[in-house]
Amino acid sequence: MAYLFLRRLENLLQSINDEQTQTLPSDELNRARLAWAMDFADWPQLTGALTAHMTNVRRVFNELIGDDESETQEESLSEQWRELWQDCVAGR
Repeated sequence: MAYLFLRRLENLLQSINDEQTQTLPSDELNRARLAWAMDFADWPQLTGALTAHMTNVRRVFNELIGDDESETQEESLSEQWRELWQDCVAGR
């Protein structure tokens, strides 16, 4: 369901100015057009639904693939050692 919602939103976004974009409009007119085209009463309702879909996709992704934050400390330490080694090799 999220995929269909996001694809429809992307297609409508791209049709607003006939350009390849994934950026939400900042002006009121195009926000109203997008909300109406997505069958929402107004911009806040559309962005609320968008946030809910994005949150759900992130949750499913984390369940299947994992959350990057769980490895952050280990990866950070590894990155620090790599940078230290490169500095030593470069004579810095």
